[in-house]
Amino acid sequence: MDEVSIGRTANRQVLGSMNEFVGMMGSHPWPPTSLTALSLWLAESPCSPIAMRSPGAMTRVLLEDTSELA
Repeated sequence: MDEVSIGRTANRQVLGSMNEFVGMMGSHPWPPTSLTALSLWLAESPCSPIAMRSPGAMTRVLLEDTSELA
């Protein structure tokens, strides 16, 4: 396993999105049934750094694009 380090972000949009996720967690039924359930719920929220797409939708698009593999 690699070492993990945490540092400051160079992108304020990403920091803003992370803060929005923290705020959205307050509107989720608490406590969540699991961290996975909470993550999947947050993954469907639109984010401005990725053109108002949701992280879940963007992940599905990137995983379905196999043109880079050929």
